[in-house]
Amino acid sequence: MKFAHIIILSLLLSAVCVVAQQRATIVPYIPAREVLPLPVSVETVDGKPDEYIVKSSLYGSGYEVYDGVTTKLTCEPGVKVIQYPVTAQLNQLDSFKTNFRLKVPADKKIVTCVRKVADKDVATPK
Repeated sequence: MKFAHIIILSLLLSAVCVVAQQRATIVPYIPAREVLPLPVSVETVDGKPDEYIVKSSLYGSGYEVYDGVTTKLTCEPGVKVIQYPVTAQLNQLDSFKTNFRLKVPADKKIVTCVRKVADKDVATPK
């Protein structure tokens, strides 16, 4: 009796496997890309106490080449921001890097800035 149960269960399992293979649907690969901002570093410019360099790094996955990744740093009024081009070094933690140069008025003690990131699939940050 035990032997008959084993044979019936194995036949049932093989039938289920055959049906599952026939009905298997393959979901098409959906390419995914993402850009994740990493923490920024702020350094002073030698000999200029009112100028700073903000180094912005981003991690990008799913990119084959530089794909129009843009960053924008906006600060409060009175602070002058100069942006340098984005550089790409793929397959690294900090795949994309951008530097910003800030010229801060002498009367400002604390400056608030916001960094925005986008790629070619998203509109340019405003």
